[in-house]
Amino acid sequence: MVFTKPFFMGFRSSSPDPIPCRSGSCQTHQRPLMIYCTSCADSLCDECLTKGGHRGHGLARFKDVLQKQIEAVTRRSKHLMSSLKKQSDVKTNMAKAKAHAEEMIEQTKVNLEKQYQELQELMEHNRQHAFRLLLAQKESLLLGLDTLALQDEQNQQMIVYIEQELQQLKKNACYLDGDSAAALLNVFLLQNKSRSFCFLTSVKTMEDFYKSFKKQMCVNNKRLKGLENSVTQIVQKSKEFLTRPWEFAENITFDEMSLTGNLKISVDKTTLCCATSAPQKEYTKCSKDAVGTILAAQSFTAGCHYWEVEVKDLTGWTVGVVDQDWKKRRLEKSLGEDKTSWVLQLDDNMLFAVHNDEIEIVREPDHFERLGIFLDFSKGLLRFFSVDTGCVLHTFFVKFKTAIYPVFSIKEKSSAMSLTLCKLVPDVDSLYEEAQDEVVTAV
Repeated sequence: MVFTKPFFMGFRSSSPDPIPCRSGSCQTHQRPLMIYCTSCADSLCDECLTKGGHRGHGLARFKDVLQKQIEAVTRRSKHLMSSLKKQSDVKTNMAKAKAHAEEMIEQTKVNLEKQYQELQELMEHNRQHAFRLLLAQKESLLLGLDTLALQDEQNQQMIVYIEQELQQLKKNACYLDGDSAAALLNVFLLQNKSRSFCFLTSVKTMEDFYKSFKKQMCVNNKRLKGLENSVTQIVQKSKEFLTRPWEFAENITFDEMSLTGNLKISVDKTTLCCATSAPQKEYTKCSKDAVGTILAAQSFTAGCHYWEVEVKDLTGWTVGVVDQDWKKRRLEKSLGEDKTSWVLQLDDNMLFAVHNDEIEIVREPDHFERLGIFLDFSKGLLRFFSVDTGCVLHTFFVKFKTAIYPVFSIKEKSSAMSLTLCKLVPDVDSLYEEAQDEVVTAV
C-alpha cells in the first residue's frame, strides 16, 4: 500500500506526514515496502529495517497509519466546513456593520446640521440685539442733537427779548435826571429785581451754553466703537475657533519610487506595511528599528494643507515632513536627525517630537488611532493632532524654504500591521451621487 504526503487547504497535522511514494517498492533497495516509520515519516522495506538505520524509531502498520490519515483528513474537512460557515457569518456581520456605519454617518450628519443650525440661530440672535442697541444709540444721539437745536432756538428768542427790555430801559432813562431820576431808577430796579435777576441768569446760562456748544455738537462715538469692537472680537474668535484643519483637507498617496527598506504599499497607494518576503530595497536609517521609509507623492510649496494617518494597533511609527534637501540625502540621515526633517514618533509607548537630533517628550495620556497633520507653509507652522480627541499633540514653527514632503515610517515587522493614509475628500462621482440624492429628496 502506498502513502502520499497529505496537504489540504494549507492545514498541517501535528505529527509527521508520510513522504510521497508513487510505487510499492522501496526507492533505495527496490524491495517491497513492509512497514511505516512514524519517526521518519517514511515507508520501509525489510532491507531498511536490517540495516539498523531506524533502530529505536516508532513503527506502525500501514493499516493503522492509513486510519490516522483518514481521521486527520476528516478533521480538516470538518474544520474547512466550519470555516466556510463562519465565512457566511462574516458576510452577514459585514453587511450589518456597513448598515450600522451608514446609520452612524447619517446620525452624525443630523447632529452636525442641528449644531450648525443652533450656531446660526445664536449668531442671528446676537446680530439682532447688536442692531437694536445701535438703533437705541442712534435715537439717543439724535435726541441730544435735537435738544441742542431746541435750546439754541430758545436762546435766540431770549436774546431778542433781552435786547427789547434793554432798549426800553435806555428809553426810560432818557427822561429822568437828577435825584428824581436816581430815585425813579431805584424804584424801577426794586420793582423789577426778580425780573432783572432772571435776565442776568439767562445771559450767564446762554454764555455757558455757547461756550460748550462746539463740544456738545461733537457726537460721542465711544459706545459705537465699543459695540463695533465687541462684534470684531466675536468675528476674530469665530475665525480662530471655526477655522478647523479639515477645511484644508486633501487626499495624499504614497510615492512608490521613494520607498526604501523592506516595505510594500497597497494597489491604491494608501496602505503601508512590512514586506516580509520581499527583497530589501536600498535602506535609509529613518529611525531606530524601523523597517523603512516612504514619501508622499504630493509636495507643498505654499498654502495650507491637512492630511490624516491611521496608526491603529501600531506600536512603532514615525510621521512628519521633510524638505527637498532631506529627500536628496535620505540615505544619509535618520528622520529627525538633522534640520531638514520634522517628525512625531511613537516608540515603546512613548510619543516624541524629533527635529535636528533634539527629542521632546509629547504628553498624550490617551491612546489614539488617527493622527492629523496640518501644514501652513506661509506661516511656517506644522501641527500634529490627535483626531480622536481633537487636542494638539505638538507644533513645530519653521521657516520653510523648499518643497515639503510628508514622510512615513513603521517599526512593525509584521505584514498584519499597517499604516494607512485616510481618505478625507470624497471622489467626484460620490459628490455627484450625493447631489443627485438631495435633488430627488427635495422633489
